[in-house]
Amino acid sequence: MSLDRLTDLQRDVWRTPTKSHAADWLLRYGRLYPGRRLPACYRDLAGPRGLCFRNSAEAAVADAGLHYAEGMIEVDEQIESHAWCVDDAGEVVELTLPTAHGATGWRYWGVLLDPEVVLDFLDAVGVHSAGMLGQLKFDASLLRRRVPLGDLTGAVR
Repeated sequence: MSLDRLTDLQRDVWRTPTKSHAADWLLRYGRLYPGRRLPACYRDLAGPRGLCFRNSAEAAVADAGLHYAEGMIEVDEQIESHAWCVDDAGEVVELTLPTAHGATGWRYWGVLLDPEVVLDFLDAVGVHSAGMLGQLKFDASLLRRRVPLGDLTGAVR
């Protein structure tokens, strides 16, 4: 599936202007990451299914060699909002979904965000199963405190 088609699908889901801008922002600043199996050295950081945003942000805070990424994942032609980590070499570190079978065929498209901003955001909105890019309150006052208003590129690491 082409990235343009992927963004069109996300625009259908993100119907508010803020969320539509989030799709455009993801397209502009995101990058493609191929999937891989979880390296053994990160297994102790893996968290429960359904909490990818929190799992990944907490891992990126706990391990200086990991960076929080948020965007979309494609698995078996299914596309979902998702969060994962990227190591210093730019490789995916999937801490929520089991990677033992087939992870090498997965594709991730996302941006690196500051994990502390993400954790503050998750705590402020009280939602742990959705990330910053998919929320109506994407540019809420919590984010404005750390990122200049209207310039979300400041959250990119």
